Amino acid sequence: MFKKYLSSFLFCAAATAVLIPGMALNADSQVEINETNFPDDRFRTYLSNKYDDNKDGKLSSDEIKDIKRIRKDSGEIKNFKGIEFLTDLEWLFCSEDYLTTIDLSKNTKLSVLHIDSNDLDKLDLSKNTELEYLYCWSNNLKTLDLSKNTKLKYLDIC
Repeated sequence: MFKKYLSSFLFCAAATAVLIPGMALNADSQVEINETNFPDDRFRTYLSNKYDDNKDGKLSSDEIKDIKRIRKDSGEIKNFKGIEFLTDLEWLFCSEDYLTTIDLSKNTKLSVLHIDSNDLDKLDLSKNTELEYLYCWSNNLKTLDLSKNTKLKYLDIC
C-alpha cells in the first residue's frame, strides 16, 4: 500500500554528481573549522562549540564520527556547505532555514531528514539509501526522485 501511495509522489529526475570545491582535509583526516570548509558562521560556531572537544579549531576523524544528529532550524543556518564532511550523520533537522541548496550526497547514513519550509528547488537524495523518514514540504521542489530510497517509511511533501 505504501509503495502505491509513494509512487504517486515519485518524479523521475536525473541524478547529477556534485563536485565540492575547496574541500580541505588535512593529511591526518582532520577538517579545519574555517570559512572555506564551513562558510556559514553560525554553522562553524555550532560545530566548534558542540563537537570540537579539544578546541583546536579542527574536527578529528573521531569527533566527526560522534556527529550523528544536527538540529538547527528557524533561520539559524543559511548555508550548510561543509555538511559533506559529516559522513556519520544520521539525523538532520534544518527546517525554516531559507536554504536554496544543500549537498547531502556524502551523508549516506542519513535516516531522518526534516528539511521542510526552505527555498529548495532541487533535492538530490539518490545517495541517501538509508533514508527512512523525509519531511520536505513547503519548498519549491519541481521534481523529487525517491527511487533509490527503498527504506523510506514516511514521506511528508504536502
